[in-house]
Amino acid sequence: MRPAMSALRVRAAATAALALVLGVAACSGKRATEPAVTVEPAPTPNSPTNALVLFQWCWVHQSVDRYREVLPADFVFQFALLDTAGNSFRNGEWGREQELACFEALCVRGNQAYPHASKITLDFTSPLVDFPDSRPGKAPRWHHEIRADVLLRVDAGASQYQVQGQANFFLVRGDSAQIPAELAARGFTPDSTRWWIERWEDETAAVPAPPAGARPAEPRAPLPTADFTWGLIKRIYLPPTAMP
Repeated sequence: MRPAMSALRVRAAATAALALVLGVAACSGKRATEPAVTVEPAPTPNSPTNALVLFQWCWVHQSVDRYREVLPADFVFQFALLDTAGNSFRNGEWGREQELACFEALCVRGNQAYPHASKITLDFTSPLVDFPDSRPGKAPRWHHEIRADVLLRVDAGASQYQVQGQANFFLVRGDSAQIPAELAARGFTPDSTRWWIERWEDETAAVPAPPAGARPAEPRAPLPTADFTWGLIKRIYLPPTAMP
């Protein structure tokens, strides 16, 4: 009886081992067929239109670090003409320091009144076509202009903010751009194959959007719809320490 029992035990152990091997192989085969998770690489700003594609990528991916690489030292954001959010700034403009501080607060930090964005969607709703810069004294070899139709949605806390309209972007070739000192220290040089966003003129307008879920508690009151522009979203996220 003992030899028979030993043989049965050996066969049982072999069967269990075979089942384990087959199970592992099956699981491995299943994983092999699953799509790998990939991160969309940042576009290369080697043309005026691709500079805007990188700009779009930065907003959608909420990438503060790459956003720094889009704006030259003399960058200017111009509020829409009827946007009261720009009244705090001389000529309704602000520079690179304010733009980056606002973007970081929007994407990462939030503030006491508004939480940071959990999701940002930015679409160009018409083809991007660049033209020679229409401003006086701007040579087309180094300066181009793109007027884009945009649709922006920002999910922040329990609210969704939506803005659409036009934005006018003025782009400068890298060998004529003012390279920020922080980027020059990282090896950025006046590069003729790279384009930067030198000036951004907001022409968006308000599009009411219902809150996504329950109404936020105070002080996270919903944004007003009057004069609700891209510039207004920027203004409410600008830290007080970044005010000029």
